[in-house]
Amino acid sequence: MTHVRWAGAVERGTNGKLLLHKLPFSLLTPGPRPAVESLQDVRSTRFLEKIVRPCCVHADGAKSWRSECGKFRLPFRNVVHVKMQFSKMVKVKGKRKLTGTQLLDQVWRHLKKYVPKELSTREGLGTRDAARLEQYVRSFQFRWNHKMNLADALAKRAAKHRG
Repeated sequence: MTHVRWAGAVERGTNGKLLLHKLPFSLLTPGPRPAVESLQDVRSTRFLEKIVRPCCVHADGAKSWRSECGKFRLPFRNVVHVKMQFSKMVKVKGKRKLTGTQLLDQVWRHLKKYVPKELSTREGLGTRDAARLEQYVRSFQFRWNHKMNLADALAKRAAKHRG
């Protein structure tokens, strides 16, 4: 089975930007779970290079994120989705705070609803379907990142392509 894989990162806050990166295909035996991100996958996203400090990186248990955050000297917290953990209490500057991947998990839920059912099947996708899937994912990313002023963003993009 071939999974179409994407890595995502989202900033916390009202206007938090969404970053999405298409990962290489991964051939697996049939099963319920896709492969976790490898160190090479994490590096290919270049997400950690784009992070504005101060911040903390939250991930869903893939050890490669912790390793790469160490290289960039970024604070790191993780939850373990396999154990149905999506948030946990941690101490930050002596205060207890709820932390986790809830925001990114919410974005994935919205993205899955946005993509038509025929493109989110577990059956194999053809080349044309894979291209359509990528268009939907990029469209969702654009809408998420410009949700506060979608009309102006579209007008600027159209003007940029004209001139």
